[in-house]
Amino acid sequence: MQKATESLRLVKEGRRVGARTNTEFLDTETELFRAQAGQVNSQIGAVEALINLELATGQKLYNFN
Repeated sequence: MQKATESLRLVKEGRRVGARTNTEFLDTETELFRAQAGQVNSQIGAVEALINLELATGQKLYNFN
């Protein structure tokens, strides 16, 4: 995600000085949004895996409160 954020920053600077187009900016912004969505999906997957482990073992491993 840091790479995508940095890429977006560079494209913004390039667009400001006229070296980049709006299309490049939008493409880079889309990459950042996809990276953020991937991070959220990974977090959801980790929580689901933990819940499944708790159900399988019958032990409470984490308090979600």
